Amino acid sequence: MKKRSDRPAENDRLRLIGLGERSLHKSYFPELKKRLEELERFRALLDNSSDMLFLVDAASGRIEDANETACARLGRTRAELLRMTMGDISEGAGGGFCLQPRADREAPFETAFHTSSMELIPVEMTFNFTREAEGADDTTAEGQDELRHCVIVARDVTRRKAMEDALRLTQHTMDSSNTPIFWLRQDGSLTYVNEAACRHLGYTRAELLALNLDEIDPDRPVHHWGEGEWNRMRAMGRRTFEARHRRKDGSIVPVEVQSDPVSFAGEEYHCAFVTDITERKQAEQRLQDSLREKETLLKEVHHRVKNNLQIVVSLLNLQMRDLTDQTILEPLRESASRVAAMALVHEQIYRSDTLSRVALDDYLGRLATQILKTFKSATVVSLEVRIPSVDVSLDKAIPLGLLVNEVLTNSLKHGFVGRDTGAITIRLAVRGGIIRLTMSDDGVGLPRGIRPDRLSSLGLQLVFSLARQLDGSIALKRSGGTTFSLTFPAEVDASF
Repeated sequence: MKKRSDRPAENDRLRLIGLGERSLHKSYFPELKKRLEELERFRALLDNSSDMLFLVDAASGRIEDANETACARLGRTRAELLRMTMGDISEGAGGGFCLQPRADREAPFETAFHTSSMELIPVEMTFNFTREAEGADDTTAEGQDELRHCVIVARDVTRRKAMEDALRLTQHTMDSSNTPIFWLRQDGSLTYVNEAACRHLGYTRAELLALNLDEIDPDRPVHHWGEGEWNRMRAMGRRTFEARHRRKDGSIVPVEVQSDPVSFAGEEYHCAFVTDITERKQAEQRLQDSLREKETLLKEVHHRVKNNLQIVVSLLNLQMRDLTDQTILEPLRESASRVAAMALVHEQIYRSDTLSRVALDDYLGRLATQILKTFKSATVVSLEVRIPSVDVSLDKAIPLGLLVNEVLTNSLKHGFVGRDTGAITIRLAVRGGIIRLTMSDDGVGLPRGIRPDRLSSLGLQLVFSLARQLDGSIALKRSGGTTFSLTFPAEVDASF
């Protein structure tokens, strides 16, 4: 009977246990599953972080967990890392990696990690300490919560370190350069100057950085640096120009500036490299003074040569005044004309701005007019000169003038015999580096069958000789009078 009376109580206990399991499945297990899923998502998030993350025991420094990034960067599995301490992977730690919370650990600090291949990775580390107080045993003697864990975030700063090293090298190079370097902002203020710039202007670095470009460049108007000027200089890009700088003592220094627009850290600057060109300017001035002296001397020489040649012409004219024999007068007259042609070249150079070039339009036009005026003839001869602006050297101008003198003299002497009027035309053209000078008259012309290059006349012999001296050639046309065409290579610029 007693056993039967115990069975209901036992059955009641079993029913209570069953009710508890069902209640547990309904309330606790779903919440647990939800928390586990959240932890898995959080774990995936940590593993995908670009930073290395470590959970470390605060007392021993032992690594209790690490994300996938830490494993990949250090070349170790998570199991390997969990058998190590932070001192094992940190350079110079010697097994004594310090995890004590101090003021200097509140800010990031830099160290380096060893990879499995003993490669060093520079990192920037931050700490986050956790304290727990779950019971009386979790507090220290001073009554503070006990330090349990530390979360370490380590960021790989290899690239940043390389950039910093390059920047330091650049900074050192600029600071040690003997070339003055200035960095300017958009408002014309200075953001950087090197030691050479300070020596160049005689300021300390602090004094120089407090100045504006207007206070350094005396030729730049005050407040010249506006947005429009800045945009204009930026559009021009790199350029080199000359300027003047005012030193601290007030002296002015000529400089050559190489300016280059630069963008850095989202800001725009102008980087200027400056060269003191005082010695170069002084040398240029000495050369210019010397050149002016030589030009004056050469002009005086040409003036004296022209005067001497004109004296020769005057002497020949005096000699001809008392002569009546045409066989004697004619050679003297031709000689005087030739000397006058040479004298005109020297006069032309003396009057021009350049001492090495002769303007053919002016020289040949004046020469032809002079020959026409001095030649005495009963025939009225008109002259037409069409010569563009062409310059030749003195070595070309003298034989060319003598050649023109001989051809015109021959036309005036033989071309209009028995005629009351006549016409002479002189044309010059430049094509493809060749000068073509054409001299024609509408006179009686040379008889057919006569070859000018084989005549005994001194004048025509000179024409062909002078053409060869010009590296040119002469062509003769007899229809409608006589036409001489001279072609020779052009030396220079000609505008036509």
